[in-house]
Amino acid sequence: MPESGAAKRFHRILVTNDDGVRAPGLSVAEEIAHQLAEEVWVVAPDCDNSGVSRKITIQEPVRLEELGQRRFAVSGTPADCVIMALGHLMADGLPDLVLSGVNSGANIAAEVSYSGTVGAAITAHLMGRPAIALSQAYRDRKAVPWDTARACLPAAVAQVLDAADHFDSCFFNINAPAVAAADVGGMAITRQGHRGVTGINVEERIDRRDNGYYWFSFRHGSGDIAADSDVAALRAGRVSITPLGFDQTVDKVVGALDW
Repeated sequence: MPESGAAKRFHRILVTNDDGVRAPGLSVAEEIAHQLAEEVWVVAPDCDNSGVSRKITIQEPVRLEELGQRRFAVSGTPADCVIMALGHLMADGLPDLVLSGVNSGANIAAEVSYSGTVGAAITAHLMGRPAIALSQAYRDRKAVPWDTARACLPAAVAQVLDAADHFDSCFFNINAPAVAAADVGGMAITRQGHRGVTGINVEERIDRRDNGYYWFSFRHGSGDIAADSDVAALRAGRVSITPLGFDQTVDKVVGALDW
């Protein structure tokens, strides 16, 4: 972290996530933010909200809890947190940048559409703020290589910030590979891949009171190995940097239709 007297790039940064306000990855994102900004605000869900995409809460009240100076927990989704921050807590001075993450697990390929981490970045982009989603891939859920995120994500964020002119048309999705920090093979500008989601499992179980409940989980195929995809970059041990936007139109189909 820079010395306290070092010049900072921004005045305010908002940090949020989808893993919850107590998640270890949030601390990594805060460390990155403190390197860049004079003020770091944390507005994050009060519990894990993984997989909620850009859902916003409109059928029930949203609660806000102040945990410390410029630190808040929200009883809602990552998108709710961004809305609460920009529309209420920071309305008198909007953040120069929104960082979402660092997520426990990669957010790549088709699965970005489910990601609450990416959903927060989308919401910030929709509300006119530069936004970056940050994620750390892992091979073992109980041994996420957070030191890799600490080592390589600050440089990746700085690289993206040097392309600031593009924030009007996109937000950025950055993923660190599931390797040791010393083994990271650089950074790659990538396209959203097509890792094969072949289906979703619905597993029925019985609890100790003999009531039924269900777990959902993805089934994956071999995935996209195109050299310029986010999937390929992570497999090669590289940091993936993908510019994303709102337009989900499939241009080749539009061009092929003759009505």
